[in-house]
Amino acid sequence: MSTLRDKWVEHLEENKMTYCQHFKFAGYGALLIGINCVRLMIHALLPCFNRKALYDIHATIVWRRSMNAVIKLGNLSSVEQAFQALDKEEEENKCEHTCHRKCHRRA
Repeated sequence: MSTLRDKWVEHLEENKMTYCQHFKFAGYGALLIGINCVRLMIHALLPCFNRKALYDIHATIVWRRSMNAVIKLGNLSSVEQAFQALDKEEEENKCEHTCHRKCHRRA
């Protein structure tokens, strides 16, 4: 039976991060979620504002994933692989009428 400390250390080792790096990364993610939550609520109430809020969130995630790949692997080919994987995932989730979400017809 693993202890909380074991799980903690295991998670940091899996992600090849120190505690401070992980805190900074996760804290940045939490901050982005909070800011974008406010942006999306404003858009929900007033649709003419923050029209690209969801797109901005997606673009930020893609950018962060690619930067993390470069940092971890230290080469540009990992970024290309990350983008190819994301493109493939996005292509699989498209439906016949070209929406970018998983189609209700496939569910």
